[in-house]
Amino acid sequence: MKQGKSQRGIAFLVIAIAVFFIATVGMTVLAEYSIRDTQRKADSTRLARVYRAIVGDPSKDTFGYLGDVGDYPTTLKDLFESPGVVGWNGLYLSDDFFSGSTVNDSYGSPMEYYLKLAPGATDELAIISKGPDHGSSNTASNANDRTQFSSPYPSDGATYTNGAGNADNLAYPDFSTSPTTAVDYQNVGTLDYDLVNKDANQGGAIVGACPQLYSLVVTSRSRGASDTMTLPYTPGVTSSLPQGLYDISILSVQALSDYLSESVAIYSGRTSSRRIRVENIDSNSTPTFSITLNNRLSSGGIQFKRFGSNVGGVVAAGSQTTVSGVKACGVFTAVTSPGGVTIDTWVNPWANSTHTTGSISSSLTVTNANGGGLASRRQIQVYDDGVLVGTVYQRKTVVFSNMYNGSTIVVKDQPGTAQIDSFTMPSAATSKTY
Repeated sequence: MKQGKSQRGIAFLVIAIAVFFIATVGMTVLAEYSIRDTQRKADSTRLARVYRAIVGDPSKDTFGYLGDVGDYPTTLKDLFESPGVVGWNGLYLSDDFFSGSTVNDSYGSPMEYYLKLAPGATDELAIISKGPDHGSSNTASNANDRTQFSSPYPSDGATYTNGAGNADNLAYPDFSTSPTTAVDYQNVGTLDYDLVNKDANQGGAIVGACPQLYSLVVTSRSRGASDTMTLPYTPGVTSSLPQGLYDISILSVQALSDYLSESVAIYSGRTSSRRIRVENIDSNSTPTFSITLNNRLSSGGIQFKRFGSNVGGVVAAGSQTTVSGVKACGVFTAVTSPGGVTIDTWVNPWANSTHTTGSISSSLTVTNANGGGLASRRQIQVYDDGVLVGTVYQRKTVVFSNMYNGSTIVVKDQPGTAQIDSFTMPSAATSKTY
């Protein structure tokens, strides 16, 4: 039976209404999704800007609050109101980021400031939005305060993401796929100076500068006298410094003033290397000093030679000898006797010195547990037989290898004026925390 025109018209109208309804619902859903997506992108951008206010942006040569102050802010309020610390050079955030004394996300909730600091561990940092549901497992009364962030932590992985209210949270950096590493932040870089000169006694060869003939005075550009240290120069030694700008003065015991002054930028996780040609020397005409030579072999003697000429005869195993009138900057070798095997090589410092060598060497692991606030211990200096082997910045751990059994290890404060510890290096690997 054929349908009447009226029946077909009614059916068409029903279909049209249904299509219109579905299309309207679809457009509404799409519009709502688009709005939410746009807001999440805006929220992500906002989080990134707060993060960069703290740590800076290397692509723009900015170092943020961290680079100026040398440490992280306690609250996000510190980014637009000075907490009274040396080096602060804000505002680090524009006025549109805060309402009263609170930094909010784009949904109107206070941003969460996550920072986890522990000696020997990598710093963990993230800025978090509670998302559209305004919920979070973090129960801090002031979410902007890093000291109030409660567990679970973002680096806890699923324990955090499955926490009540965390499902729609948004963070910078995004730790949704790699929570245990995405929040890691390396706040220090490495300063590496390579001083070289021409030695007439070595046929005019370009060689490494003599240890302790020079020293580096490293001063934070923003913190000035409150964050400075003097490092006796040792070839190959590097120092870890928090990101930021530094003024470097190179001093020489032969110069009446700074040998060289310059500014150097230290970037997070990167090495700033400088190779500088200093004044020529003649290591056959340098001042003379005394040197104490230690043989830490379990058996057999050692001949210590300067440019191939024996100094101090044969030193028996477990013994030492002190020789005076030794010219600085000469290349020393330690050779087994009998046997004639070279087991050590170094350059004699521009100072009275001690050198320990032998077949037994091990590693020394040093952790600077100072969490901040004590300027004299923010950086510590480590010396082996009077020669600087490196520095350790607050909360960091450094492993010093090839430390000979019997050498004297001295640990000093940041300025290098106060001794923190002194001990004899054992034959086994050793760990120290200060």
